[in-house]
Amino acid sequence: MVEFFVGILQLSYYIIVFTFIPVLLLVRVLSVIPSKNSVKEKILVIIDVFSLSYYYFIPKENKLRKLYNTLLFVYLAFAIFALGFGIHMYVDV
Repeated sequence: MVEFFVGILQLSYYIIVFTFIPVLLLVRVLSVIPSKNSVKEKILVIIDVFSLSYYYFIPKENKLRKLYNTLLFVYLAFAIFALGFGIHMYVDV
């Protein structure tokens, strides 16, 4: 049972490492394409690491905003599990 739990922690770590940036970048690009912002604002939305410009420049009526928020919460849950994996690796040694 412990091995199963450690496997879930490790899987969540790999999901965070390999899918976090590409998936959120894709949603940002898809959100920016139909917007009427300037090119500078669109580039800021795409490359901003902390999503501040996403929430500042993209209107609340955007159809992908709810998806983006949901993905952030899902990745937060995965990150908490990944933190558990890191703690397990540190304590297990």
